[in-house]
Parts: sequence; C-alpha cells; structure tokens
Amino acid sequence: LTGEEPFACDKCGKAFSLLVSLKGHMLNHTEEKLFQCGVCDKRFVTKGSLDQHMVFHREGKPFACSQCDKRFKCPADLQAHSRSHSGHSI
Repeated sequence: LTGEEPFACDKCGKAFSLLVSLKGHMLNHTEEKLFQCGVCDKRFVTKGSLDQHMVFHREGKPFACSQCDKRFKCPADLQAHSRSHSGHSI
C-alpha cells in the first residue's frame, strides 16, 4: 500500500486506503444495531463489536502482559500498556 487514502466517508470524512475498509466503517453510521448485549442491553452494528464489548462484562482480566504482572480486560488496553515497556509514547 502507498499510504494514500482515496476512499472517504461521506458522513464523517474519515478516509481509508481500501474500499472494503470504508464499507466496514459505513456500518458505524447505520441505525440498525441488530446485536444486543444480554447483560446491559446495549446494541451494536456488528457481532464483532458485541464480542469486543462482552470482554468488559467478564470477570477478571484475561489479557496478561508478558513483561510484568499487569492484566487487562481488553486487547487494546494491553497494547497501550505494552508501549510503556518499549519506551514508545501511548
């Protein structure tokens, strides 16, 4: 990929390098949220978003840092934490 982002969302202006990425993003702007959380009733556009949300309802923190004893509820938090070990800013 060249780094160009020729595919722009006509709703919010966010740009993507791949058309498939734009199409996936457009789901965020739909009113149809067919996937409902059975715990808090929050609704989501995709099953993947619901699955990611469900991590927050799990007890414990399943994502462990390989360099220290800290644990996290979601992969994004672990990834942000891991940068502290590499010296890169978050």
